[in-house]
Amino acid sequence: MERQNKLGVMPIGRLLAVMSIPMMISFFIQALGRSRYTLIVNLCRQLIFMVPTAWLLSLSGRLEPVWLAVVIAEVMSAALSLLLRRKLLRDLAREVPV
Repeated sequence: MERQNKLGVMPIGRLLAVMSIPMMISFFIQALGRSRYTLIVNLCRQLIFMVPTAWLLSLSGRLEPVWLAVVIAEVMSAALSLLLRRKLLRDLAREVPV
C-alpha cells in the first residue's frame, strides 16, 4: 500500500520493515540481559540522528523535508542496531565454553 504525498510516493510497507529492525533487535538484546546496547540505540536515534537531521532539513524553510528526518534516523538506527547485534553475538561466542 503506497500513499501519495508532496514528496512523491512514500513506500509505507518498506518503511515499516526498516523501522521494525531496531525494535526487534532491541527486544533480542534485552532478552540477553544487555540493555545498555538498547539504551545506546534509542539515544542515538532520538538525540544524535533525528535532532540534527531535522534541524538541517528545516533550513530549507519547508515543513515537508523535516519529516524525512524520521526516516533517516530510523535507517541509521537500524544500521547501528545491526552493528551492535554483530558485536553482541561475537562477545557471546567468546563467552560460551567449547
